[in-house]
Amino acid sequence: RESDVESAIAAGADRVGFVVAPTSPRHVEFEAARRLARLVVGLGAEAWVVGAWGEGGVSNLDILIRDCSDIAAVQLHGKETPARVRENARRHAADGLLLAARARLALGDLDGADGALKRVQQYARLIGLAQMDVNLLSVQGEVALARNAPQRALTLYQQALTEAGRLDQQNVLIGLHQGAARAHAALRQPVPALAALRRSMELVEAIRGELQESSLRSGFVENKQGIYELAVRLALGVGQAEEAFGFAERGRARAFLDLLGGQTTLSKGRTRALVADG
Repeated sequence: RESDVESAIAAGADRVGFVVAPTSPRHVEFEAARRLARLVVGLGAEAWVVGAWGEGGVSNLDILIRDCSDIAAVQLHGKETPARVRENARRHAADGLLLAARARLALGDLDGADGALKRVQQYARLIGLAQMDVNLLSVQGEVALARNAPQRALTLYQQALTEAGRLDQQNVLIGLHQGAARAHAALRQPVPALAALRRSMELVEAIRGELQESSLRSGFVENKQGIYELAVRLALGVGQAEEAFGFAERGRARAFLDLLGGQTTLSKGRTRALVADG
């Protein structure tokens, strides 16, 4: 159930697994597993989604890996072939290299990040998973922005948006729209940048509205404040003070009230003053 997933994430689980094996008493139907896996990722949690298979569940494994890109790892309990085990190892290797690329990028080692991404690309071709391509394009976009190549970054983000939209990866789309907005802003294109940020906000607020746990709501929005802040700066830059105020109010209402649990009130006058100071 959705409530079980939310409770597990709120309790700090680092793995959330679903058994997809018809012979198991804990068997979860394919559509339910896909829906719940998407919820884990949509929460922005660090927990991995693990799919567990038993003997007789190999056909389900093929379907779920192909159609449920939120699965980060598989736990095998049947008579899997060496090819199946090798494919699983490649997925893990590619995920690890993506993390290494992000770490290199954070350290300012752009050449090291590019080197890791080239290896990810090799694994992505072997695996043939659309979600791996989306993740790869996203990090490549970040590296392009860091290299001050906004046009290339925009092209990469647009490709990733197309594929993530096809996969209906709502949480991934939030970051991709934000990345595209940053690229548009670097190209001095405030109108499409603001449009991308509005779409990102809509997704943030839609996902937040579905969460039952208050701690998850606050945590989910807390690390999305950069979206609202960038929108405020861009709106002010084109003389749209009222819209800038509206963006600040949206961020205030959805982050501060969740985060503080209603214990602190930030007046509209104070918010408007903060916008004017920006």
